[in-house]
Amino acid sequence: MLNLFKIPPESYLKYDTNLFNIDYIISYKFYQKEDDFFIDDIFYYGEQENELLNAYLNLMLNRGLDMLDRISVKEFDYYLRKDPQRPYFDKISKELLELISLGEQIKKIHKKNKSKETKIYDVKKYGPYEFMSLGEKLELIEEVLSHSSLVNFNLACSNVEDKTVYLRGENLNENDQDEIKHAFAKLGLGFLKVDI
Repeated sequence: MLNLFKIPPESYLKYDTNLFNIDYIISYKFYQKEDDFFIDDIFYYGEQENELLNAYLNLMLNRGLDMLDRISVKEFDYYLRKDPQRPYFDKISKELLELISLGEQIKKIHKKNKSKETKIYDVKKYGPYEFMSLGEKLELIEEVLSHSSLVNFNLACSNVEDKTVYLRGENLNENDQDEIKHAFAKLGLGFLKVDI
């Protein structure tokens, strides 16, 4: 089991919670595979380490967004057992149920945000990308660049070649570039190579 007690990286998503009468910051990031999001990295930080919280977060690693609320008390109990024949928990406490609900809380936040996002590129509306003219492709890219998730980067499209989009922007760090590529994927253009 990994020790996930760590000061959260600034670039990670954060969720504040109170578990076992202690305030914790849960910090995490996702990776995307096709249309699904999975927990790529997750940490927690607070006044003190907590063995149960650490174990629960280990179970969340690489779990899909849709499955975050599916970690049951039974699965958690089996995960913690030293002896497969003896239950880890004597009883199901209020604190344990609050811990188990953490996945549901994080899922709710991101499911709500995900449902607000609509893909800009829809093959039914635009037709296959390969058959679009250069002008149509540039129009589509400009529409994507004006989306709320990208507009603050002040990007400009300098060229489009086959499935590569060349963008210009000022003072973009590696995290910005990752965020831009992630936004392209969420908006339906994950099949494009984004060159910044």
